[in-house]
Amino acid sequence: MTESGCQQCGENTFSGAGASSCTNCPDGKLSAAGSTSEDDCEYAPCSAGDYMTESGCQQCGENTYCGAGASSCTSCPDGKMSAAGSTSEADCGYGNFFEPKAVRFLQNHDKNLKRLKYDRKFFVHSFDSYFENDMFQLHARLETT
Repeated sequence: MTESGCQQCGENTFSGAGASSCTNCPDGKLSAAGSTSEDDCEYAPCSAGDYMTESGCQQCGENTYCGAGASSCTSCPDGKMSAAGSTSEADCGYGNFFEPKAVRFLQNHDKNLKRLKYDRKFFVHSFDSYFENDMFQLHARLETT
């Protein structure tokens, strides 16, 4: 309330009936102008790959995905995998590209990655000997790049 009467609270604030000032919404929460209660303060919708919890946005875990504004994550179809933070079912695929073993191989073989630009056969051979059973996936990915 002001000397000239009641005044509406702005965005991201609220006040109850007869209040003399507006109160800010808790950190990370938003509200429309004219909000009358802390209950009107809500978290902004989560972006794709994150879902809403009581404490705010959380990233979807491995082998799950979600679109923008989701309240939960959806599991990838049977046998398919995805990285944490995936945004659609299209991110789910077959293979070992998200398993720690594959990540370690790529991180520890930087020289192989640099050499890939010049000699794909060397890289495929190196990867073949490290991941004996899953090479059809790597070959398919190399063919599309």
